[in-house]
Amino acid sequence: MISIIKLLTLFIITVYCQSDDQKQEEAAIKKLRNNLFKNSSYDPMIVPVKNWSHTLNVHLSYNLIKIFDLDVNTNILTTEGWLLMSWTDQHLQWNPDDYDKISIIRVAPDEVFKPDFMLFNSVDVNTMKDNTIKTNMLLYSTGEIMWVPPVVLKSLCDVDLTNWPYDEQTCFLTFGSWTHDGLGINISDDCNISLEEYWPSGEWDILGTEVRRKDLYFTCCPEPYPEVSFFIKMRRKTTLYHYTVFLPVSTAVLLNLLMFWFAIHSNNRFLLSGLSLLLMTIILLYLGSRFGIGTDTIPFAIRYISRTILAIGLTLVWTTVAYNLLNMDIQVPDGIKRIVAPAEWIIKRSGGNMDSDTVNLTIDDQNVGYNNRQMKDKSLEIVITIIDRLVFVIFFIVIISMHL
Repeated sequence: MISIIKLLTLFIITVYCQSDDQKQEEAAIKKLRNNLFKNSSYDPMIVPVKNWSHTLNVHLSYNLIKIFDLDVNTNILTTEGWLLMSWTDQHLQWNPDDYDKISIIRVAPDEVFKPDFMLFNSVDVNTMKDNTIKTNMLLYSTGEIMWVPPVVLKSLCDVDLTNWPYDEQTCFLTFGSWTHDGLGINISDDCNISLEEYWPSGEWDILGTEVRRKDLYFTCCPEPYPEVSFFIKMRRKTTLYHYTVFLPVSTAVLLNLLMFWFAIHSNNRFLLSGLSLLLMTIILLYLGSRFGIGTDTIPFAIRYISRTILAIGLTLVWTTVAYNLLNMDIQVPDGIKRIVAPAEWIIKRSGGNMDSDTVNLTIDDQNVGYNNRQMKDKSLEIVITIIDRLVFVIFFIVIISMHL
């Protein structure tokens, strides 16, 4: 029983001492804040240097968290990250021994001077103002201030889609003071971009980053205007497009090549060629709606698909012409007959027998076409078949050459 009473007494004393220490610390912080902001007539609009000939050096870094989107229609890159800014306020320094060993306090952004950094290549002048969270700042006894606000940025990015979807894009974020020149606020040379907290994107892989700082000079003003740019080099992930674009395109091309192995008067030729043309047109419309008109470059994939559609359309035109020629009463000159006579085996190898299906609308028309072809000389069919094989070779060469 006595031991329990001792434990309770020790607990009460500990809680009382902690509460007393907390009150003492709070009183010291209030005293410090009064001396820093109220009694000293501190003005957050004045650059915090004691000598106006001195420059306020600001360290600026960017911690990239997420790449939300790179819109190829509007050339807008949307990212989320943390801006890390630090500088020394010479008007906000104190001796920790005078304030219960307090060496750091939290202050609101509106209480102290902060650099008026803006995103120069922003698509909206209110981007940083509306999307920057007003987190507290850390103020140290040395006067050093550290501010790490999370911010969503929308910046312009020149997109080159020539090699889509194997394209690589380099975008940048350029920051600088909006109203101060380099003699008032200078951006230090040790700026950097960090990927330690980066969350991988579903569409982009980051290949590398780079930081470039430079001083700008204008004809109106002799003072330097420093700015820093954070470059992000990205490469598009292509796995999805292998299934949604390249596999259907390859299938359509193979179907059109397969068409040539059917007899000219077979329904299968029109079916396969028409299906290939429809499939390629749907893919082209999909890509056209995806890219829109926001880019000056036309992807090689769209050029390839467009030319392939033209080639498939020409083969369909040839099939229609060849089919109608077979149903016409055309006399082949004797000289051509002697040339193509040894090539009769082509007809047999191509499956071009007279019992194949035709595209006549009625059974009577089909029978009439069949009887007409039975009475005709085989030389015309041999000539057309030879031309058809040449068209196959030309189509195959065109498709291959467009890959090179």
